[in-house]
Amino acid sequence: MTLHPRVVNELLEAEAESIRLDLADRIEGIHVDGVVVYVKPTAWGGKFLRLDGSEYDQKPFRVAVVGPDCQVLSVSDWPAQLNARTDHPIVQGPWSCIQGTYEYHTFPGHAAEGWDLIRTRKRMKDLVKHIITKAGG
Repeated sequence: MTLHPRVVNELLEAEAESIRLDLADRIEGIHVDGVVVYVKPTAWGGKFLRLDGSEYDQKPFRVAVVGPDCQVLSVSDWPAQLNARTDHPIVQGPWSCIQGTYEYHTFPGHAAEGWDLIRTRKRMKDLVKHIITKAGG
């Protein structure tokens, strides 16, 4: 069962505060808009990391790199270390092969690695830190 959007928003706000404290030197800002979180990594210029928690925590965050207009950028505009270089067969768009993301857990090659196996120990802060580190920031 998916959590009520207000509950998800409260959880995400608490997680965002933790990210503000722990990653202050690596991000320019973080904003929670309902069930969607926007992180602006310092090393990404004008690009943002978007984490869509609309089905959190029944399903993991949907992750994308977006521009200032909040539109998903083409795969060539994603940090090179993040893009999987091919469209996701289910999502039908750019994606990053990172455990703890919706895209990872719905990829056919990761069927044995279900979200339920890690959901209690994979926090948003850990995911954001991993993504920023992987992207070289």
